[in-house]
Order: sequence, then structure tokens, then C-alpha cells
Amino acid sequence: MAKYLSEWKSLSELKTVTDRYTNLDIFKQKIPYEVKAEGDQILWRLNDNLNYLYVEEPKKFTTQFGTFNNYNNGEFHSWLGVNDFPDISESSNEKYIYPNYEDNLIEGNFCDMFDLGEYSYAISNLLHMMVGHLKIIRIDKNIDMLILYDNYNNSNLRYLGRWVNDKGIVLIASGYRFFPKPNNNYELHDTTMLFQIDKLGNCKILKRWNFDLPNVNSIVKVKDYIYVGQNEMITRVKINDGSRSFFVDNSLN
Repeated sequence: MAKYLSEWKSLSELKTVTDRYTNLDIFKQKIPYEVKAEGDQILWRLNDNLNYLYVEEPKKFTTQFGTFNNYNNGEFHSWLGVNDFPDISESSNEKYIYPNYEDNLIEGNFCDMFDLGEYSYAISNLLHMMVGHLKIIRIDKNIDMLILYDNYNNSNLRYLGRWVNDKGIVLIASGYRFFPKPNNNYELHDTTMLFQIDKLGNCKILKRWNFDLPNVNSIVKVKDYIYVGQNEMITRVKINDGSRSFFVDNSLN
């Protein structure tokens, strides 16, 4: 069955509201608002073909150090294999007969890879049972890896994308953080984070805001703003201070 796809329109045709309209109600009608940029102009359309970002991970990544085969098996053992190592299926357990096989693979649930300077970078993001485990991994020419960031046990983060700036590449992730309370309880705080990776291979947290970006299907960065396509709305975030504007169809009350 063909799904609904509208024409691209200017963001100015949407109305601004004071609070986010999208939510996580799985019974609510799904109306994905896709967003893109043409130069400095922001365009949107209704695109029912979209799902959330990185639902289907690439099978291969091509980098300056060759091709990495992506074996993403969800919560089960997952890894990247370099191109000079045999393709090994998880079900056959053949990997255990190869000596030093761990030297030829990098464990994780990978959804993105890119090159910057003398390194390649791999993003692992396991999303399982309300847990978002995010790792940012740096890889050198010898296929030696260094974990630059790992949120294990302190937050739930979904990787949303990246863009280039004058210092290197910025990554964005969103979700919530865990804060321990008495009697083994936790308090959850919404968060959205920007990570700056520079051209020398360093990584730092650039911004941390106290809000979540749910139901994301597309994201673009233009000048000082991030535009996020979501279910039934678009969110604009000002990078300098994290202030937000929300855009919905004029027919919505």
C-alpha cells in the first residue's frame, strides 16, 4: 500500500506553538514531519514512509582505512569486522576458531562511521528495553580503538546525527540521565547533548540541555540552529542557548 507523501513546503507555512506537540504515545496517529535544508531555506513535508532514525543500520561502512562489515545483532553480540578478516556469522560460532579474532573486530551496535583527520570514528548505539547505550569510538590506521565516550549506566541516549563545523564534527544525542536517590531509586532528567570532535582526535561535551527530542526522523543544522523533524511537528533549537521553537500544521488546535 502506498504511503502518504506531500510536496516540500516552506517552514513559514507552519504556525509556532509554545510547547512541543509530539509525544511518545504509541496509540497516537503517526504523522512524520520530514525536514531538509536548501541553502539557508528550511523545507518540510509529511512523509509517512519515514521511521525513526537508524532503524536499519548499514551493513558496511567505507572509511579511509578500508571497509568495515557491520554485524549488528541488537542486544546479542555485535561487532565491526575489518575487510581483511573472514565474514563470520554469529549463529555458526566460527569466530572462536580464529586466533586473536578480537584483534580484528570492534564490539558494539554501530549505526554510523565517518573520517576526520588521521582517524575514523564509529558510533555504537544499542537501543533495547528503554536503554540507550551510546559509545563514541576513535580508530587509527592500525585499527586500534579508543573509546572517547561511553554513557553506560548513567544515561539513556539515542544518537541523532552529526554535522561539520570549523573545529571538526559535532554529534547530537538525546534521551535522559539517571540520578540516584535513596532506597535504590532513580530520578530521570531529560537531556540533549552535543559532542565536539576536533581534527586532532579529541572529544568533549559541547552542550548539555535539559530537554529530550523524541520521535526524531530527520535533522539538519543551518547557521546557529538545529531543525528536527518529528511526529506531527518540527522543533528548532538555538545552539547558543538551547532555546526552542515548535512548528505545527495550522489545522492543529
